[in-house]
Amino acid sequence: MRLASTVGLGLALLLAAGPAVCQSGRGSRRSSAAHSQNADESTSKQAMPDFTGVVRGVDSKILLLEQADQNTMQFYSTKKTQYFDGEKKIKVSQIKAGDRVSVEARLGPDGKPEAVNIWLQPKEASQGTDAPR
Repeated sequence: MRLASTVGLGLALLLAAGPAVCQSGRGSRRSSAAHSQNADESTSKQAMPDFTGVVRGVDSKILLLEQADQNTMQFYSTKKTQYFDGEKKIKVSQIKAGDRVSVEARLGPDGKPEAVNIWLQPKEASQGTDAPR
């Protein structure tokens, strides 16, 4: 009788522990899905696409970027969007139409592309050599 109760207790423990072990695997996937939804952490740990082109319009909410293939993309700026000239942080007002920039972006919660970091690219030295002599 004692053996039967010991076996019954062991079986009960295995059955009780089984769902917990199975759910621990699912829990890690859930936490990674929640992790990717956290904007601050996802931007610091995941690579984001980078777009380079010429600014065709810019204000505090939207940046229009024309890429080399003549495709114009619209990026939304948020209060977390950061602007750089090299390593130095700048204000959005320092970026003008015609400037060459690089935009690091992600999809926002509404599915629209949000600019995370915008880098002002240096003026090319070749611009001065293209002028007629």
